[in-house]
Amino acid sequence: LTFGIALATLVGSIGAESTGLVVLLVVLAAINYALLSDVSPTAGWIGQQCAVFVIVASFFPDGLHYAVGRTSMVLVGGILQMLVFTAFHFIYQPKFGAVASPINTCLRGRIPQLLARFRQELHLSHDATSYALRLIMTLVLSTVIYRHFHVRNGYWSPMTGLLVLKPKWSNTLSRGIARFIGTLLGAGIGVVIALYVPLSMPVVLLLVIVFAWSSFSLQAVNYAAFSLCLTLYIVSLFRFGGFSQADAAHIRLFNTALGGSIALLVDGTGKLIARPRTVRHSGSINGSSKD
Repeated sequence: LTFGIALATLVGSIGAESTGLVVLLVVLAAINYALLSDVSPTAGWIGQQCAVFVIVASFFPDGLHYAVGRTSMVLVGGILQMLVFTAFHFIYQPKFGAVASPINTCLRGRIPQLLARFRQELHLSHDATSYALRLIMTLVLSTVIYRHFHVRNGYWSPMTGLLVLKPKWSNTLSRGIARFIGTLLGAGIGVVIALYVPLSMPVVLLLVIVFAWSSFSLQAVNYAAFSLCLTLYIVSLFRFGGFSQADAAHIRLFNTALGGSIALLVDGTGKLIARPRTVRHSGSINGSSKD
């Protein structure tokens, strides 16, 4: 994951100057995500994070020097996280009994298994192909729109589309609604905090810590609550850069609505197009069985 998101950061930052190159990168990221999602949930999550880093990095056209700097920071952060995790593993190993090192387990077991599955799934299934096409359309549309109209922090739009769009329409609809409601509530709370709470740097730091912890804790519990806390976390982070908290809340709400709407539109259109084919296919099967 660390090397994947580092590479995504590098290519996204380098290609940020050109809209055409950014579109090509998000297309490749969508295909990679769909392909890995067809392999396993873990591989799909890795593909999703790589796509997110491509989208975010491609918003900042600061040249090769900053591209290398960002990539280096991602590598350092990822390696530090692995070292901390490994240290805690060995510290608490006596309490839980002898357990294989997570690094050895990954190198000896998980990676070869993923590579074997990846080779088997190089030819996308019909569902994965459909999902890849819908992802491509969603990311391309949202990317072209925000870059053409120079939307502030417009990368939130394709990133929202990426996170909302799922292989099944019901999941896309539920996540889209949950993300919009959570973001709307988070933006509203962020505006209230900005208007009525004295936001000194210690207070902002406390808010960042609280909302970051809440986002992590609620990620697998409730998507609307996670989106609410994530919005407040990002809005609080923007305060460190001297960015108005109310402006950050409004911008995030707009981009979330844009990206989520595009994802729902693309997925709904795909479902309508696929339905007649499904009906005809079912009819032909039933007809042949009667014969």
